[in-house]
Amino acid sequence: MERLLKTAFINKADPDIIADLKSSDLATARNAAAKLPYSSELKKPELDMLPVEMQGVDYYFPKGQSQRFFLVDNDIASYYEIRGGVKYLKWQGKLDYSAKAPANQKLFFLPALKAEIGKQPDTGNWTLAKFVFRYPSGVTSYRLLDRGQEWGEGYVELDNRAPGYKGEIVTIPEE
Repeated sequence: MERLLKTAFINKADPDIIADLKSSDLATARNAAAKLPYSSELKKPELDMLPVEMQGVDYYFPKGQSQRFFLVDNDIASYYEIRGGVKYLKWQGKLDYSAKAPANQKLFFLPALKAEIGKQPDTGNWTLAKFVFRYPSGVTSYRLLDRGQEWGEGYVELDNRAPGYKGEIVTIPEE
């Protein structure tokens, strides 16, 4: 008789992160979302990352929301949805920075895709809040964008020792 072994993983967020996730302050809730533990719902292994000289990460949240987002780290874009205090990896794409994205690419805000796993979310009608954080400078730049335009651009120099520091995702005044 063959025995099948299974491993169970338990993801539990810190109570302070859960409290921040429920905050009415969008920047606080978004930073909490980024810090949550995650589980993959992909049917295949996650894509391998090829380090490029980004030295930071980009976040894309639907305008006014904190319960789902894209994270771009080097040449991998990942899409997460949050349920029950856990962020679930629903889609992942390998980016091709050297190619031009097709005009009809559904994920209009990303470079061309070389490969993907999971199901792309329907972002066609989304307005996005984009945050670009770079480690060396400690600066987050931000903007709002949709398929046809970008606006509300700005940046914040971050100091993680400052009393009001929430994380690398900041408030966009126009949001």
